[in-house]
Amino acid sequence: MRRLKSPEDYHTKLAALAASDVALMIYGFQGIFAVLGFLCLILAVQDFVFAVPNPYVIEVRQILKLILWLLPALVCAGFFWMLQNESDYPKSIEKVEKKIEKLKSRLPKTDRN
Repeated sequence: MRRLKSPEDYHTKLAALAASDVALMIYGFQGIFAVLGFLCLILAVQDFVFAVPNPYVIEVRQILKLILWLLPALVCAGFFWMLQNESDYPKSIEKVEKKIEKLKSRLPKTDRN
C-alpha cells in the first residue's frame, strides 16, 4: 500500500501542475538555468582557451578556476533536468498511471479502491 501512495501523490502533483500556470514558470526557470549553466561553462573553459604565456602547461590556478566554474554549471544542469521531468507532463503522467495500475493489480482485491 505504501508503494502505491508515492506514485498516486506524484500523479496528483502533475495533474495540479497541468491545471495551473506553474508549467509556464517551469519553462522560464529552465531557460534561466540553461543560460546560467552555459555562461558558467564558458567562464570555466576560457582560461584554457586564452592561456597566453604557455598554452601547453596547465597551472593549479587554471584547474581551480575550472572547478570553481564547473560546479555552478553542473548545478544548473541538474536543475534543468529536474525541471524537464516536471515539464514533460503527458509522458510522465502516463508512466505514473501505468505504475499505479501495475501496483494495484498486485494488491489483493480487498485492498483495492
